Amino acid sequence: MSGQAGVIVITALTSTRIAGAFQFVADPMTGTTGTRTITDGVFDIPISAGGAGVAAANKGSSTTATINGSETFVASSVAGSLSGNVFTLVASTLVRNVSMSLANVTSTGTYTLSGSTPVRTLFVGNGVGAVWRSDTTGGSGSVVISTFSPDRIAGTFTATVIGTAGGASGPLTISGSFSFGRGI
Repeated sequence: MSGQAGVIVITALTSTRIAGAFQFVADPMTGTTGTRTITDGVFDIPISAGGAGVAAANKGSSTTATINGSETFVASSVAGSLSGNVFTLVASTLVRNVSMSLANVTSTGTYTLSGSTPVRTLFVGNGVGAVWRSDTTGGSGSVVISTFSPDRIAGTFTATVIGTAGGASGPLTISGSFSFGRGI
């Protein structure tokens, strides 16, 4: 699932149950035509003793964004690291990727995107070569880190990124949020 076709919202997560709601558009199976739209789906699943239980505070990561005011990006894969004082996050779906690299990250605060020292960049790709970048002429933006702890780095971002490679053209605007669990 690319993240563009549906949404799952967890409404309850305890040591004994997980509950939520979902909606999605299902593509046709091979040999069939038409899509199916599922709305108002719900689940409430008990978690038995000895089951997976609730994840530790340093586990799990997410990234969501809106691109050009209408395209919804919900990452299906998120990886990141804090190496020295450089925070890197890479989030992707089957059709889009968003990555950021921020130098001199040591606490919560607003980090302005820049191609100059300290280098702080945000890239958007389409998965087949097109790349838009914040660190080129006309690019701009910032990342606000609201949580910086041994367990998690989280915040929001806004940027204008400029097409620079692979047939990318024009600027894109992107705004979103991320939450990176620092556990291994």
